[in-house]
Amino acid sequence: MPQKKNPDVPELVRGKSGRVAGNLVSLLMLMKSQPLAYNKDNQEDKEPLFDTVDNVKGSLKVFADMIPAISCNADAMREAAAAMNGARLPKYTSVSAHTTRSNCSVTSGS
Repeated sequence: MPQKKNPDVPELVRGKSGRVAGNLVSLLMLMKSQPLAYNKDNQEDKEPLFDTVDNVKGSLKVFADMIPAISCNADAMREAAAAMNGARLPKYTSVSAHTTRSNCSVTSGS
């Protein structure tokens, strides 16, 4: 898709994050009743743990290769910031960490 702006590497790593989060939930559910069990179910903790380690190591290797190749187009970033007009600015300030009082000053430019 020629209109696609997102690189594939970050998208694939983002997809892996769901798997890692799922493994965390799996481990938490397994360990939540640990004091009441005979610890025989600890054999089930190996697969999600090793899967998570493999995914994180692979993601870090891929990101390490990608980071040096990143370049920013400062002019395009300035144009995008200038395009934040009166219609977009209130939405930006409503989802940002600004208070209502500071939103008024940000929007009015004072």
